Amino acid sequence: MKVNEAITKVDDLEPNTYEDNEKLDWLTELDKRIAIEILNVKEREEDVVVEPYTEADMDKELLVPAPYDNLYVQWLMSQIDYYNNEMDRYANSAAMFNQKYQDFANYWYRTHKSSLRATIY
Repeated sequence: MKVNEAITKVDDLEPNTYEDNEKLDWLTELDKRIAIEILNVKEREEDVVVEPYTEADMDKELLVPAPYDNLYVQWLMSQIDYYNNEMDRYANSAAMFNQKYQDFANYWYRTHKSSLRATIY
């Protein structure tokens, strides 16, 4: 999913008054978290580094591939609900996001070699 696709989809599903710059910051926060908590834990040639998304990055691919990429829409919706102080809606959207995040993490851990080495004494 591209940056602009995530923003457009959430704007269609949950009309809001937040500017694209705010949503870009939220997407940056999530991709940094994904890089640190999931992608960079497994063995790689080099770590994934996420630079802040800007208006120039609207056609850039986000880190999580399909079919797990809907977590970006759920993340944006949860942020909108949180900052609108709609706590019941936030609880639901955050739960949906957390499940999608965990589904991706489980997939990643199953399919990528661990860089953590077992020590045998």
